[in-house]
Amino acid sequence: MERIEYHLPETLFSLRPDENEKKWELLRENGWKEVNVIIWGPSARLLIEDEELKKQLIKAKHLGISFEACRACSDLYGVTEELEKMDIDVKYMGQPLTQLIKEKANLITM
Repeated sequence: MERIEYHLPETLFSLRPDENEKKWELLRENGWKEVNVIIWGPSARLLIEDEELKKQLIKAKHLGISFEACRACSDLYGVTEELEKMDIDVKYMGQPLTQLIKEKANLITM
């Protein structure tokens, strides 16, 4: 699989709601058929605590974007149950991420 680089906005998930849909559409216009966001580290807790981010997550899901969270991180921050209630797939991400890297999948890391 050939690796393709794109010039994308600085962040995929912005605190300014009006920017998010444009960014996600830009990904699709550049050949990204699927967009899956992996929630890592303190971002898991921030998502639970910030109502605006929760609203953006719901909008993103309506656009077909899927979400997963690292269980080791969410357990560390005590938010696993809350993430699961938001219909986020919470699992240990070491092996899945390693597999994506081996497959040379298109990744954006932040």
